[in-house]
Amino acid sequence: MMRYDVIIGRDILKHCGFKVDFENDKVTWDDVNVPMRPFPKTSNEFATNLYLSLHEDKIDDPLDHNDEVFLLQETTEHAERIEQERQRAMHSEGYRSKNILSSKYEFVDADTVAQTQKHLTAKQQSELSKLLKKYSRLFSGELGEYKDEKVHLIIDPKVKRPKSKTKPLPSLYGPKKFNESLQGRTRSTRPHRFYHLPKIGDILARRTNYAFFTKLDVSMQYYTFVLDNESKKLTTIATPFGTYRYLRLPMGISQSPDITQEIMEKVLHDLFEEVEVYIDDIGCFSTSWDKHMSLLDIVLSRLEDAGFTINPLKCEWGVKETDFLGHWLTPNGHKPWKKKVSAILAMQPPTNLKQLRSFLGLVTFYRDMWPRRSHTLSPLTNLLVTKVFNWGPKQQKSFQEMKAIVARDALLAYPDNSIPFDIETDASDYQLGAVIKQKGRPIASYSRKLNAAQRNYTTIEKELLSIVETFREYRDILLGGQINVYTDHKNLTHDMTKFTIQRVLRWRLLLDEFGATYHYKQGASNFIADALSRVPSSIPVGEEQETKPNDMQQA
Repeated sequence: MMRYDVIIGRDILKHCGFKVDFENDKVTWDDVNVPMRPFPKTSNEFATNLYLSLHEDKIDDPLDHNDEVFLLQETTEHAERIEQERQRAMHSEGYRSKNILSSKYEFVDADTVAQTQKHLTAKQQSELSKLLKKYSRLFSGELGEYKDEKVHLIIDPKVKRPKSKTKPLPSLYGPKKFNESLQGRTRSTRPHRFYHLPKIGDILARRTNYAFFTKLDVSMQYYTFVLDNESKKLTTIATPFGTYRYLRLPMGISQSPDITQEIMEKVLHDLFEEVEVYIDDIGCFSTSWDKHMSLLDIVLSRLEDAGFTINPLKCEWGVKETDFLGHWLTPNGHKPWKKKVSAILAMQPPTNLKQLRSFLGLVTFYRDMWPRRSHTLSPLTNLLVTKVFNWGPKQQKSFQEMKAIVARDALLAYPDNSIPFDIETDASDYQLGAVIKQKGRPIASYSRKLNAAQRNYTTIEKELLSIVETFREYRDILLGGQINVYTDHKNLTHDMTKFTIQRVLRWRLLLDEFGATYHYKQGASNFIADALSRVPSSIPVGEEQETKPNDMQQA
């Protein structure tokens, strides 16, 4: 009894939906069958890979030896292999960072990869094949090791340092996937250096008028980074095979993306005029085929030297259009990825707040794409404020209207700082709206709701706030360019030094940084921005400001 945290009776298991089949020695829950211990029917490949990916920790073993190895001894051959790996790991310091995971994919011949690129000419396919053969180790599928330094997670000094006998975290395994809960460790650690992930919108805005684009996907990227000894203790987990520790950077820890992004930018630090990096996604952009081959030669060499591996069949080589970071890229602009649009259109009306948040999250990911988004979604976002799910005709209408907007094929042009930006802004009692254009082509659309305090602003303050918020949101695009702002409030086109309110004085400091020129445009002519800012008068007065999430980080 003392060796287990809890023993659950059959009545509770039945109440929770577990079906215990003693005749066939299995437990069924949520259409997943799990064999009873020590019934050795689990996949040898899964058990072996799990053992090889984790370092066994003998400090705190919640299971007895028979339970620990019951899944690994189905055949004599596998039992001998596991014992050999165990002995080598115990006596070889260098072995811990080699051959930890088996190949994630079969080796692919370079000629085969090149021939699958039907969009390339025969000459281009031949040159691509020669380049891939040059870096055969990079495409071998074997897990590499980042050679520069070991990755470490610093323990927060406010949190008690774990003792040598670190309490293991729970884990869950299935037929094809292994999961562990690292939430407790995430709360007790902090990044060794906070590192900002780039905004997806900024990445897309920089890539205009390219001729060739190659998308590289780093395989098993997190597992390339070896953990130091202190960090290994923080990743101790309990499994049916015993208690183990990660040797390499695991998924599920909040610091992992920061660490990965920092290292990737360090590897490709001097190539950012032609290369974009977002965690494990790398984009290479060139204006000619010869330049593209030279760029790929440098990038692949850097990745191979750093110990990374790439699955060539998951990459896109020398294309003009493809999906990247959740968007569909073309040389002339970008638009929502059809796969994500199809997912939105296929969604049924939500039946609870969780499903509603999922729908709003997908739509908000493309918030720059669709005008009147905030206006259209108001009946739905109001439900998040009240935290009471009450789906009625207004919500159903909003849901259908948003799906109709999503179904339209929106294409945003890439910004060009050599061309003036034309910004049309407007504000209503409840909304802010703006549209950014160049030569009449839309660059971005902006709209959001006013919070309770902002709804008390004067009309001119609301109009000015619309301009300020647009500049803040698209600062990286607008700063340094020639900007023309069109507003239907004539007072904003005069000398703004007459304003004496402290809030407006602070806004002026931001506006002066951009050096925009302001023009008066009647509301009837400024119909786009005006439409973005209009909402029904039935919006509750106590409604809070809509949260604007940052660009999403999984694609």
